Amino acid sequence: MEKITRNLLDRLRSADWFENVTFDHDENSEIEIKSWEDAIAHFLDQEFGSFVLAKTDDIIDAANGQAADAPINSEWDDLVDVCKLEMNQYVPSKVYNLEHIAEKDRKKMIDRINWIIIYAIRETEYSDVIKTHFYRDWCEILVSGHFACYWDGDIEQGEFVVV
Repeated sequence: MEKITRNLLDRLRSADWFENVTFDHDENSEIEIKSWEDAIAHFLDQEFGSFVLAKTDDIIDAANGQAADAPINSEWDDLVDVCKLEMNQYVPSKVYNLEHIAEKDRKKMIDRINWIIIYAIRETEYSDVIKTHFYRDWCEILVSGHFACYWDGDIEQGEFVVV
């Protein structure tokens, strides 16, 4: 694991997720998030889930453009296994500490956050090949104590809706 990846994981583990969340409406955004219920509903929305999945295309294309024995392909499964073990030690507790989320939504939220972190790791670990930073940016917002709960705009020109 690269030092920069270790740094990302350590900062995610030690950060106080959600501590700086506010619900001040951004005048530039068409999407208004007024409460935790709104933020969670948007984050778990199928449309946002599909968008997040679509953002993996650049990462997958970059990996597919490399030789089968290139580190991005040959080391990836082992790296995911190590990172998932570590993430399972703190992601669930950080989500469970968020009292505003309904019990029925906790697992889905944990799963979505885990996938975003996994792809952020791939962007970070293989930044020499993968030039995107969507997932890393999402994690940096989380580390800052805020929560990126949606995407405002089209896939290329939009921006995160951050509370």
